[in-house]
Amino acid sequence: MNIKQGGFCMSFLKQGSLLRVLAISTLLFGQVSLLAAQEIALSSVNLNALSGDNLQLTFEMTGNVAKPKVFHTDNPAKIVLDFPGVKSALKKKKNIINAGGINSYIAVQADGRLRVVINLVKLVNYDVKVQGKRVIVALHSSGRIVRDSHEKLTKKTLNQFAALIPEQAINKIDFRRGKKGEGHLLIFLSNPNTVVNTQEKSGKIELTFLNTELPQAYAKKMDVLDFATPVSIIEAKKVGTKVKVLITPVNKDFGYSTFQTDGLLTVEVRAITTAEEEEKRKKKFPYSGERLSLNFQDIEIRSVLQVLAVFTDLNIVASDAVTGNITLRMNDVPWDQALDLILKSKGLAKRESGNVILVAPTAEILKLEEEELESQKVAKRLEPLKTEYIQINYAKAENFRNILFGVSSIGADGCSVTSGSGNNNSRGGSGGGSSSGGIGGIGGIGGIG
Repeated sequence: MNIKQGGFCMSFLKQGSLLRVLAISTLLFGQVSLLAAQEIALSSVNLNALSGDNLQLTFEMTGNVAKPKVFHTDNPAKIVLDFPGVKSALKKKKNIINAGGINSYIAVQADGRLRVVINLVKLVNYDVKVQGKRVIVALHSSGRIVRDSHEKLTKKTLNQFAALIPEQAINKIDFRRGKKGEGHLLIFLSNPNTVVNTQEKSGKIELTFLNTELPQAYAKKMDVLDFATPVSIIEAKKVGTKVKVLITPVNKDFGYSTFQTDGLLTVEVRAITTAEEEEKRKKKFPYSGERLSLNFQDIEIRSVLQVLAVFTDLNIVASDAVTGNITLRMNDVPWDQALDLILKSKGLAKRESGNVILVAPTAEILKLEEEELESQKVAKRLEPLKTEYIQINYAKAENFRNILFGVSSIGADGCSVTSGSGNNNSRGGSGGGSSSGGIGGIGGIGGIG
């Protein structure tokens, strides 16, 4: 009896435990299902100024998120964040900032993730951290690398700047040939947030890493000409606390881009066509006018414009609002560049039409263009409407009415379409007259016939 009772008690305890397990499992399953149903979305982005010139971008989420995958590119300067399983609830994909070295940010959904791209003027030191529903990107402008003036910095300034950068190292340097013949320089970094200054200098691509160590095995010149890419030599060397990597192309007809994923920095060097080279030249220096030299002291702007008109044999018309004097000295510059510099310095703008250039204050030019656009719209509305007779065979007038509604001009002012039964002879014209049968009154099909 005792054994049976004991056995009965044991069986009862097992059943009770099983019920508790089932209850807990059901509860957990319900919680998991509830969490799965709650999709996390990016709801807003805020920009805050910190001490000094530092900035902070805060990405507000509807739920807690893990730290995103982060990488950046130097040319062009971008910081990219990938949020797996997150959607965007922002009203616009692209949002303009134009403040503190940030041009804009873009949020795009693709392949089950949300990608946020922060477009910068120049790459700066940054860090990313997660605080619950917030993802914070801090931009440290105090560590900004200014490409244009980097070589002009004093040794003292460079040492102060290097002190702001955490110690980092280059672990490995490799080179490979791409599928289309491009050269890929692969630099493996110990710190995924390493900032590299990239610039094109004397026909070479120069990468500078501050406060960075370089293994002795990679401090050398590498001849990669046999790879048959646009790159001939790669040289890595230690210069004080910096590491410099120089890429020497085979010739000047090349283009390059850099991008970084985690601790891998890739520099892609590719050959460019003659057309691309010309486009690159125009983008860098869009002026092609005949060169001239100007040296004036406190001269009227209208007189300078007259000199340019005589030099270029163009007709320059100046608005009555163009007044004031200017002092300038230009030596061997294209005339179109000289004209642009003069106009910008005085808040003026130009508008070209054939061999006539109109010069006026920027606001006046904009107002003139707006008035012309409005005038074009009015003229289009007042265009005479044309009537066409179309013979329709073996088709219903109603069907053709539907087709004509697809024409873009149908539905404009004064245009209408009506249909009736009869001899399937259609008429197009202005207004609501109807024919004896078929399609009646195709009001202003603007230009059919």
